[in-house]
Amino acid sequence: MTRSIHDSLLTRNTTCSSSIGATTLPIGTIIYTLDGALPVEYLSPGDRIVTRAGVKKLRGVLTNRSGFQLSFDRPEVFYADGAEIRAI
Repeated sequence: MTRSIHDSLLTRNTTCSSSIGATTLPIGTIIYTLDGALPVEYLSPGDRIVTRAGVKKLRGVLTNRSGFQLSFDRPEVFYADGAEIRAI
């Protein structure tokens, strides 16, 4: 089942926002990469993230008060904490 970023993260009482190709995730969110499952705070540009469309190269990681923002070249569905997250 695919859940939107709002469905999966608001249940954890976190603040999140999304924009085209980017999604804000709280610290500690586990992201699936080709190097294994890593907390979002350990990601860096160039890491290879597992998405529903296959492996995608992470374009950028921004940090703000509400969490970390991952950006791709286009909207992607990726895997975090065992759930599909839709970056819209």
